[in-house]
Amino acid sequence: MRRLNARKLRLTAYHEAGHAIAAWIVGRTLLGRPKTGIGRVRIATAPEPIGNTGLGLFGMTEFGAFYPHEFLPAGGLQANLVRAEDVRSWRLRLEAQLIVTLAGPLAEARISRRKGIAISEHPGAFGDNDMASSLLASFFGKDDPTNPEQQMLWWGVDAGASRIIRHPDAWAAIEALAIKLIEKGAATGHTISRIAKAKAGAAFPIARVAVEFGEELAT
Repeated sequence: MRRLNARKLRLTAYHEAGHAIAAWIVGRTLLGRPKTGIGRVRIATAPEPIGNTGLGLFGMTEFGAFYPHEFLPAGGLQANLVRAEDVRSWRLRLEAQLIVTLAGPLAEARISRRKGIAISEHPGAFGDNDMASSLLASFFGKDDPTNPEQQMLWWGVDAGASRIIRHPDAWAAIEALAIKLIEKGAATGHTISRIAKAKAGAAFPIARVAVEFGEELAT
């Protein structure tokens, strides 16, 4: 049991570190935001479902959402936007949020060495799947994998998240943060930013053109 829990702790730490470092990176490179509003990352224990023994682990990464998918217009945000620049701005925010959502399960998959498996099959990915579906539905009106435009966006964000996880500097930051989480159980936003900047700052500089953000996204 001790070995099993240690493995779960490691997978959870890398999962949450993947989310946090990806949030820092896309905030700089995709959206031109030096600050992402990351609060902290933590790992906690909770009773596992009936039939299992011991304690389960869950993680939480807190950061100011790039794309607030709740309370958006019925029928999808895209259908309610008139100006092309607004569509582009909100689409970039959506892409950033999806990249962060995917980065957690991808980091977990890399450390567990499970290849060729759908994202939904990774233990920590169920909440991320629901989040991704909700994000897509809020923009397009519904989550429809047969929608060509949605397919193109999904392929792009999957490639973007995969690039972060495969990049040696980004992975060094993820590993450093995961080790911190395993040791301490939590990390502050300041710690996350310090690790990310030291390990991956040179490889992921701040974008020259920033997207305009409203008050709901202020850090």
